[in-house]
Amino acid sequence: MRVEKPIGKYSRRQSQKYLKRGLLSLIPVILLYLTSITWLPTYIYVGMFETLRGLLAGICITLSAVYLWQPLYTWKEGLEGEEFVVRNLLRRLNDDYALFSDILLKDGKRGNIDHIIAGPTGIFVIETKNNKGRIVFDSSGWKGIIGDPIQQLFRNTLRVKDVLKRSVVFNDRELHVNAILVFSNPKIKLKLLEYPKYCSVIQINGENDTKLSELITNGSPIFSNQQIDLIEECIRSKIGNFEESLKH
Repeated sequence: MRVEKPIGKYSRRQSQKYLKRGLLSLIPVILLYLTSITWLPTYIYVGMFETLRGLLAGICITLSAVYLWQPLYTWKEGLEGEEFVVRNLLRRLNDDYALFSDILLKDGKRGNIDHIIAGPTGIFVIETKNNKGRIVFDSSGWKGIIGDPIQQLFRNTLRVKDVLKRSVVFNDRELHVNAILVFSNPKIKLKLLEYPKYCSVIQINGENDTKLSELITNGSPIFSNQQIDLIEECIRSKIGNFEESLKH
């Protein structure tokens, strides 16, 4: 598999941003702690407000965990999941397939797309989730995960279709993009009581798992090498953070 754009700096920058904010949020907690220990030279007697000082420390810790450390953990886990998917595919897809990862499209919309794969058997948009615990999907939606990953996947798929419709490859043929939701944590307990329409949902149980690569390659070729090159060129021209990959 040809890695046309590796995982870039976007996810790492997000993780570092929340880490810095989290560390800064600990400053008032440390100050409150140092001024509340009676045997320290930094102790400050505040009389009737002693109890209030402890309450403020607790609030600061809670806010830091909820609004800063949790997003840091989410971005870090997501980055590890994306890297896991790349390692899995590198072992199994040949150079007929091109991989773009951590993509920021020039379409004025926020959010990155985890992976786009273009090859003879089609175009694939992959949304990776690296959650832990028990996750269930049924007719009422998702349980055990924040938000709706399928809606996120559909939005990204539509964004990719908007880009590709400009390619000459689709001047006289139907444009179809395959949507795949991948749970990359082998320890997750995923239960699908109902299968979503218009997308595939799989769980990778290790780097030797072949489910994802088989899903991508098990199909009749629909694109020639020349058409794949044109599709890649179209995708590459619309990636806002493509230049950073050249520095790796």
